[in-house]
Amino acid sequence: MKYFVSYLSFIGLAIALCACGSGDDDNTVTDPTAIYSIIKEDTSGIDVVSLSGNNPLWVRKQIEQYQIPEQTFEEKRATLYKILDTLYTLNHFEEEDVYAVVDSLNYMAVHYMLNILQDKKSINAPLKHKMLTTAVSADRMLRVYTWNENIGLDYNTYLNVYQYADANRNMHACLNTQNYDATNCEIASGRPVSVYKLNYTGESGCLYLLNVEGSVSGSENFKGAIVLLQQGDSLVFNYKGFAPHSEACMYTYMQAESIMCAYNYKSQQLEYKIKNEAGEIHTVTYVFNGEFFELKQD
Repeated sequence: MKYFVSYLSFIGLAIALCACGSGDDDNTVTDPTAIYSIIKEDTSGIDVVSLSGNNPLWVRKQIEQYQIPEQTFEEKRATLYKILDTLYTLNHFEEEDVYAVVDSLNYMAVHYMLNILQDKKSINAPLKHKMLTTAVSADRMLRVYTWNENIGLDYNTYLNVYQYADANRNMHACLNTQNYDATNCEIASGRPVSVYKLNYTGESGCLYLLNVEGSVSGSENFKGAIVLLQQGDSLVFNYKGFAPHSEACMYTYMQAESIMCAYNYKSQQLEYKIKNEAGEIHTVTYVFNGEFFELKQD
């Protein structure tokens, strides 16, 4: 049996819980700073509805349909900051079912950001909040806003909202909904650390190298990269940027190991220096050939 529960959050340390009926279609999201979650009840207690199976994420769908009442850029930004303030508080609040508490606020933040970042005012007034980190290309045509979604794991996973401009400098924004190769799916929840516009020789648009880091588990980390294709008013995440047919490269390492990553504009080389527990360093180099990266052979 499913229940629709509203956690009314306050910008402080207290969170009050109140029930709002069942998860039927006549229930709608009415307060962007409230926390709404679908949960289910079974013999083991109350659990968050999973991302797969027969349990649709009804609340996220309601958030997508939520009509933002604020009219101006400044008003929308102020509400977004209130949402992020609450998320920041929840990052420091001990709650057993963290996922259920923060999930709808995360996606309401996404909803507002997708709207705000399409406004040209956001170019000269980029979003600044203690929850957010940013990675920006040198041409300022691609910017990634990132925050820890705090879903209760023993390591951080991130939500990334992408802002980019088309050839006419109209602004667009998106959340990545395209899948990477199964072997590199962790990159989608990693933290972008740098963006580089590539010297692309094709005619399909612009290519950007995005360097990402994150965790696979509590003890295993990774560093990797993907190539994004900005084409018309779209940002393509499944571009085959690494030869022969891969969308990403990724290297994992344990706590006693380390990886240094660097991209050289002049040589168009992406280099990973991998240091193992014994202190030995192995270097892996990719060279951009104008369309994709190829592994450099010694």
